[in-house]
Amino acid sequence: MNQFKRILFLALVFMGIGSISVSAQSVRSLLRKAKQQYDVRAYTKAIETYQQVLDRRKDNTEALSYLGDCYRHLNQMEEAADKYAQAMQDLKGIEDKHILNFGKTLKALERYSQAEQVFKVYANRNPTLGNHYAASCEFARNQEGMQTDYAVSNERINSTASDFGAAFYLEDVVFASGRTDVQRSTYNWDGQAKNQLFVSRLGLDGFLQPPRYLKGAASNRGEGPASFSPEGNIIAFTNNDFISGIRQIPSDGNELVLYLAELGTTGTWFNEKPFPQNDPNSKTGYPAFTPDGSAMFFASDRAGGYGGYDLYISYLDNNVWSIPINLGPVVNTAGDEISPFFDGTDLYFASDYHYGFGGFDNFKAEQRNGQWSVVTNLGVPSNSSRDDYGFIYDNFKNIGYLTSNRPGGRGAEDIYKVSKATNNNVVLRIINGADGNPISFANIDFGACGQAIAGGSAQAVSDARGVYSFPVPFEINCEIIISSPGFTPRTYPLSTAALIGGGDLEIVMSREGETYSGKVERYQTRQPLEGISVTARNLNTGSSTQVFSDRTGTFNIGLEGNTPYMLIYSSAGYREIRRNVNTATLGADGLGTMSLSLTSELPPYNNDIDNDPFPPNPPDGNNNPVLQSGFSVQLGALGKRPDVNRYSNLNSLNAGDVYIKEEGNVFKVRYGVFPNRADAQRLVSSVRGKGYRDAYVVPENGVSIGGATNPVTNRPPVTNPPVNRPPVTNPPVNTTGSYKIQLAALRNTRFFDPSKITSLGTIQDYRRGDLIIKVLGNFGSVQAAQSALLQVKQNGFPTAFIVVDQNGTLQRL
Repeated sequence: MNQFKRILFLALVFMGIGSISVSAQSVRSLLRKAKQQYDVRAYTKAIETYQQVLDRRKDNTEALSYLGDCYRHLNQMEEAADKYAQAMQDLKGIEDKHILNFGKTLKALERYSQAEQVFKVYANRNPTLGNHYAASCEFARNQEGMQTDYAVSNERINSTASDFGAAFYLEDVVFASGRTDVQRSTYNWDGQAKNQLFVSRLGLDGFLQPPRYLKGAASNRGEGPASFSPEGNIIAFTNNDFISGIRQIPSDGNELVLYLAELGTTGTWFNEKPFPQNDPNSKTGYPAFTPDGSAMFFASDRAGGYGGYDLYISYLDNNVWSIPINLGPVVNTAGDEISPFFDGTDLYFASDYHYGFGGFDNFKAEQRNGQWSVVTNLGVPSNSSRDDYGFIYDNFKNIGYLTSNRPGGRGAEDIYKVSKATNNNVVLRIINGADGNPISFANIDFGACGQAIAGGSAQAVSDARGVYSFPVPFEINCEIIISSPGFTPRTYPLSTAALIGGGDLEIVMSREGETYSGKVERYQTRQPLEGISVTARNLNTGSSTQVFSDRTGTFNIGLEGNTPYMLIYSSAGYREIRRNVNTATLGADGLGTMSLSLTSELPPYNNDIDNDPFPPNPPDGNNNPVLQSGFSVQLGALGKRPDVNRYSNLNSLNAGDVYIKEEGNVFKVRYGVFPNRADAQRLVSSVRGKGYRDAYVVPENGVSIGGATNPVTNRPPVTNPPVNRPPVTNPPVNTTGSYKIQLAALRNTRFFDPSKITSLGTIQDYRRGDLIIKVLGNFGSVQAAQSALLQVKQNGFPTAFIVVDQNGTLQRL
């Protein structure tokens, strides 16, 4: 019996060992697969595979580290920091590079004190780099709140993809973009659009106008950034493999090759050839001609430099490009330097090593006695804690551009307009919202502001360009009134805090009778959304105007009468919605209410749960269906009657019927009918997902459609399933807890409105310099604070975060 027990015990042991071996083998196989995906920059897929590893080994250091790195490359810094922090529990097992990247991630999140501590841990392994980056955190902390003379604003031409690398081209601006809302887009291996070069003209309103292809059509490769000779007849451009959504940083392993080509007057290219000083064993890109065209700066990671990417210059002598010269250790560092721009006096460039705020920062290098001698960080807002690069600037026109993936942008990378306030002046630009044109000689009433501005007078007039400039007053908190014959008067608030540093303020006005109102709400909660961009593109002229929703979700926009427009609703984190309208058919409700869903949530397919189900179409006297009045989604317009059964794949949406409406000799295929525009608009994205890419919303006027055009299905009316929303429970107010939620940091609290969140806790004030920090407290645990934070963000404070009171000082958690 004892012998039998021993045999049984050994068998069980061996079975256990075998099980462990299979499991371990599975983890190793998954790690190999994930690393292969990581190496080819398929970061989203790698995240899924590394997560499978963690499902089996939740504390696997390699999976946690590389998960953090995947999120870092995707610019999802909060997620990256969380995974790195877990990996740091195994200090012996974590690789050096992941500790360094953890510190850089914390710096990108503006957690400078925490980042400094991580860099000091890294200094135990690499003292030079670790101590350097630790000192850079101190620099960033000391510069917080200090503004420079530059003003920065997001450009209107940005898309939800990557838009980057602006360059001056004669009177135009050329930039690269991965947008897909143009014809003949080309794609790389994983379906992402390749970056193309676009050209745009600066409008009278100071913003770039809708762009077109520089070459007239898409290329079969990724192109950009570029630079142009002074005469505009030579282009130097970078052949790249950038992917929208992935940071454009050297550690991503991007392939860059520099090319030259001649440009014709009609946009044609010819005599294209590689830059003679490309190095076959390295990467070369980011060209920048000197103003006289006699030389070109560029970035390259070729051997013999000071770090990763260094900046070089090559001279053009008798049509021969000289051997490149490294700009030396004042400019180049142990890190990466990219995107040079030389204005004839100073060199602007980006670096991830010179002391900065996080990621890449923009810098200026000055020459003394023919040598680069002084390098200066351009400061905030030209820089942020994320990647900021590609700075260019025209001193004569007082306008420039930079590229950034900072929070609050529209896409992966955005182009930002840069201007410099002359003598610390504020510039009012008054434009017609319907077409973007300036309103000449508009009246500006400063009567409520006292005698501090407008030359001591209460009245002022804009110039022929719709511009009026005045110095920033010492103290002001009032409203001005702008008026012009034929336009609805506009009231605009001014405050010293908002005007510090000067810059442009665009004031959009509408002609009387041409102002249309609308609202934006979150689909899942029906709560109003503040700060949603609403862009109206005039389909006749191509001009655009942009406004933003206020705290009630309301916006007012000027549109010309009897004119077709495309309206684009967009904001970071939300699914973009596009709709076509014609002001000739807009009713009394104006633009109505549009519901937006978070990108992390499924698109809404059902009708509004607050409405009764839309009834089926009743027959007319001939038993032909009669359409209800409302709105439908138009799928297409054909010259002959199609078979409606071709559209049966829409049945799975379970929201409407396909029908055909004959108008003249045109057969319009539609899906509907829905009681209001918002219901129809919610279906557009899902209809397009079924293959009808040009679908858009149209009004339906309720006429008979005839027996030959019966809908595909005769389903009963759609009833909406109940929505299982979790009940909102407000955490109890705890006056002794140390956890709080920081809502805002303000110089002026006049417009601070906490009314929607006061039931969650007590509003408290902290002071930091001249700022008033508004916080919601107090919470006795992190869990209670996190529960309240979700509701706080939904109720109008999307940038709120949790802090801890440590001896009267707030520390971000």
